[in-house]
Amino acid sequence: MIKKNGFLPAQPLVEFTTLGFHHQVTPFSRACAQYYTHEVSKDADQKIVIVPDGTIDILFKISDSSVDSHVCGAVKKATLRRFNQGCSYFGVRLKPGTANKLIDLPIDIITEDCIESNNILKDVEKLKEGFINSRSFKEKVFLFEEYLNLNINDDTPTSSLVSFVLEYIHKKNGELKMKELSELTHYTSNYIYKCFLKETGVSPKHYARVVRFQSCLNLFKESSKTNLTGIASESGYYDQAHFINEFKEFTSFTPTQLQEFFHSL
Repeated sequence: MIKKNGFLPAQPLVEFTTLGFHHQVTPFSRACAQYYTHEVSKDADQKIVIVPDGTIDILFKISDSSVDSHVCGAVKKATLRRFNQGCSYFGVRLKPGTANKLIDLPIDIITEDCIESNNILKDVEKLKEGFINSRSFKEKVFLFEEYLNLNINDDTPTSSLVSFVLEYIHKKNGELKMKELSELTHYTSNYIYKCFLKETGVSPKHYARVVRFQSCLNLFKESSKTNLTGIASESGYYDQAHFINEFKEFTSFTPTQLQEFFHSL
């Protein structure tokens, strides 16, 4: 989903089921779409459904005396993620197509996986030490922005192509015509596919599906509409069966179940 102030991915089941959720949108950051934080009850671990949002997250788990960090690749379907009891979490949600500027690894390798960050992020131990001593969300955001400015590499060979494809998909709200895209960029569909997959972790077609889905999620959250057919049509779903099946694949809920969840909050 695209807002006037930049890309704004949504993880509503994290936002509405964790303790103390807080986030900050960063449209002018070189690589970060959003910072967020939340806590888990001391009573038990919590399993939360992560939905596809086209992004890669750097997730820091903070306990009383230590900080662990993982790079979590893009998910392609509803994915259960475990969060440990009594811990707080600080997350960095990277803008699509920017993770390769921080991670010296083909991004598609980490799709649907979470990898310890020590071996794939430069100087992350120093950052984690800073997080142990920081007391506020604002301090952590400042520390990561400093880290970003020191370690980001803007000189990646295919970034301009991938950026163009991302913008094309966003403007079309998930409607993708590879032939038209090939004509606009003067690259073959196969070359576009390979570059996009390497830098985002998913194919252009899958990312387009995610953009449409995220647009629909936003309508679920912000609209008072109860007509699911109208919401589906406004988001670009013109086949009711496809709409229902995609929602079940991406959230593990039917549209009706998800709508009831939002209305119960």
